[in-house]
Amino acid sequence: MERQLTVQLLRKAFDFLNNEKPFMILSIFNCDKISGCLYIEAHNMAHVLAIIDGIAGIYKRGVEMIPYTDMP
Repeated sequence: MERQLTVQLLRKAFDFLNNEKPFMILSIFNCDKISGCLYIEAHNMAHVLAIIDGIAGIYKRGVEMIPYTDMP
């Protein structure tokens, strides 16, 4: 399921590349070892919330930022 959601999000991001206001998403990926999680790398939370809007299977209340200390 996570792979399908990742592909949907990537397609949505590519569709909006030529738009006046493209999503400022750096990467979208999932880890097969951790089920139920998608990772979206962006400059701020608003961009993440904008891209997941309208995608079935992703719940906005479950979205959280990874603390800066945990980032490489």
